[in-house]
Amino acid sequence: MFHSRIISLSILALLGSVSIVAAGSDHPDPETVRAAFEHRGASLSAASESSAAAPKPSPLLPFSMLGTGTAADPTDGTCSGATCDASGGQCICIQIQGNLNATQVGNAPFTASVTVNINDCTNTGTSTSMNGGFCCFGDGVLSATTGSGKSVSTLAMSFTGPVCNDPNADAGNGGDTNVQGGFIILAASSSGKFQQSGGAGQINLLVTTANNVYLAGNGVLQVVSPF
Repeated sequence: MFHSRIISLSILALLGSVSIVAAGSDHPDPETVRAAFEHRGASLSAASESSAAAPKPSPLLPFSMLGTGTAADPTDGTCSGATCDASGGQCICIQIQGNLNATQVGNAPFTASVTVNINDCTNTGTSTSMNGGFCCFGDGVLSATTGSGKSVSTLAMSFTGPVCNDPNADAGNGGDTNVQGGFIILAASSSGKFQQSGGAGQINLLVTTANNVYLAGNGVLQVVSPF
């Protein structure tokens, strides 16, 4: 019990030790944002030329996932090792592992990593004695692997969204952490029967002060996507 409290307090210390302020002048350059959106159409012509050889799309399915797991102590930096783009250059990485049950995946182990920008957070309006009650922003990836041998398949997804410290949940121990994001299926990181998959939806990860994790998600999944 004492060890769990130390771990949970370490998460709060990392998140709460920075100034909880609104994002400052370190926003992306408008032209960089414009280029990112305009780039979407760059590959349309190439895709249409190869569409004749594409496999027949599978039905679009309702997708859901439920799971539990544990989180490791947060570490400094991004989970991918890329440069942290926070205004003060401070990010933390939360690594998660557990088991889930998901559409077309079944019961399978999963891993997830969440990178959190801890420089540009905003207070929720409710404060606690431990300076809890704020939302940061983050991104991450989750992958679940099913099967064995030559039948192994991995479904991978990326998500972005708020990462919030809840001031009303176990505030005396630092407050639970709630990751709320929109996800997209990553075909390039998936394998087996999911290597041409597509889809999108919402994901929620709750990390308690004892580092226990709840996972929930829903959306749509196309095992063989035409896109």
